[in-house]
Amino acid sequence: MIGKKINEQGIRVRRLDRKNRRFCDPENYQILCMAGGVSGFQLEYTTCPVYPNTIAFLSLGCQVDIRFFCHPPPQGWIVSFHQDFFLKKPFKI
Repeated sequence: MIGKKINEQGIRVRRLDRKNRRFCDPENYQILCMAGGVSGFQLEYTTCPVYPNTIAFLSLGCQVDIRFFCHPPPQGWIVSFHQDFFLKKPFKI
């Protein structure tokens, strides 16, 4: 139920997945929450270390390349929202 309400508000939440380790979203800001299974990531051309429960705030069009450990499986989320999200819609749950 909450997932549907959040999606209607203009927020998209995806789980971290080895299949989608490279991504770029030119229309949305993103919050990358890495809880486990991630060995590092690269933003544009900068390599960033990952510590337990790392959170990264990504600007529009930021190119991301995530490196995963073999085990355990990746744990975390990618939260995306449009740049007008906070200006046009009040957040209601």
